[in-house]
Amino acid sequence: SFSSVFEMDYLLDKYVFNSLPFEVSEATKLSVTSVAVDIVRIADWWCKAQDPRKLIANHPSFLAAEVVFSLLCILTFCHAYRHGGRYLYTWIGITVLALSSEGIRFWNEKFDLLWHAQGVLTLWGMRTPVYAIFGIFQMLLYSSYVMARRLRLPFWAEGPAVGLLVVVISFPLQVIGAKLLWWQWHDSDPSMTDRIYSVPWSMLFFDACTGCSFTWVLHILRRLFLPHKYDWRLFVREFVCVFVAAILGLCLCGVSFVAILHPLRDILEISSGLVTLIVLATYAVIAISADRHNSDREARPQGERRFWFDELACAVCIYYIFHMTLIMIVRPENVVAEGLHQPIGLCNITELLDTPTGTKLERQKYICAYDHNDRYFDFHCLPGGIAPEQIGDEPLEWYVICGTSFEKRFEYIAVIWLVYLIFGFQIFQYLQTPQLVYSIGQQALTLSL
Repeated sequence: SFSSVFEMDYLLDKYVFNSLPFEVSEATKLSVTSVAVDIVRIADWWCKAQDPRKLIANHPSFLAAEVVFSLLCILTFCHAYRHGGRYLYTWIGITVLALSSEGIRFWNEKFDLLWHAQGVLTLWGMRTPVYAIFGIFQMLLYSSYVMARRLRLPFWAEGPAVGLLVVVISFPLQVIGAKLLWWQWHDSDPSMTDRIYSVPWSMLFFDACTGCSFTWVLHILRRLFLPHKYDWRLFVREFVCVFVAAILGLCLCGVSFVAILHPLRDILEISSGLVTLIVLATYAVIAISADRHNSDREARPQGERRFWFDELACAVCIYYIFHMTLIMIVRPENVVAEGLHQPIGLCNITELLDTPTGTKLERQKYICAYDHNDRYFDFHCLPGGIAPEQIGDEPLEWYVICGTSFEKRFEYIAVIWLVYLIFGFQIFQYLQTPQLVYSIGQQALTLSL
């Protein structure tokens, strides 16, 4: 904008050009100013900073989530780095998967279904907070992967085990994140209509299939291109395997949507919730059957156990305590989330979506300011409690949304606590199972994952 150019011209003239021992022509000054403004704009798109005090005042739970997930990311990295070998490469591959999952919205507008809250640092045109790339995926997928590996399951059962664990660990996060406006889902997309506690069932399906697909592809690639025993000299092939596994795993997840979810939902009109439960039940049957017939003695070690409370167990404890405490003390009606959201625009504009089954589905392109009725956010914190309106013909993308109170607070508490207490007991049983190691002389090399 003109003001940005004027401000940059003033700063360069005062602090740069006047300090030079020679004169700079006006044409050169204008050229340098233009380049500087372009650089600032690009940097601003890549990473936008926000005053933490604003988050403390308006959205403290989100700031707490950023801090906690940054800590969890560090703990998972410490675990991967300490064990080294393929643990570390797997952690890197999961980070590539996080980048791909968050970046897919820029590839096709049809996949632009999620708007994150604005963090202290927000990347990619203020669309992705740092913890979404360095935090959530590492905590959910890396910890699930390591726990599934400790079960010593055959590779065909390990993928479903990882997918099931990802959903079990992520479900309370999905519930709390939606209620506290850590993110906003598309208001009228057909894939988002079936929800549980404001969480689209299709997203739980996505979590399960992503964990399973990534694990399967990674196993296949390592069996094809790497020796059974880890060799650090093959680091190029190791990196290529995890990189390709991240990309192909995401693609295979898309194939699962096409082959399973869309036909059952669009043609047979079975709800996304039931389809997701069927998939999760299938994963559970596969994993439990493989575990019950597991002949590996290390899967159920006898005798004295080694100290098992490592970085991963610490991360799981922090993750559990954070959400169990937050659901007890937070007041979602006090949340004020200012940032990029689904645009507010004309109510009569719709768009057609082509589905893999050949049917055409319709969704409203914008949020209708006059006909909005959503359970997990409204506009009561704005003057008059009225939704902001678009200016002119352009849709309004940056605005404020307000959290809503719990309709049944104790039901939310019961769901979060019961999920963590019931499944948490089993998860810590997995964490107590010792790591797989090779013993060579005086050295212990981490077994290939």
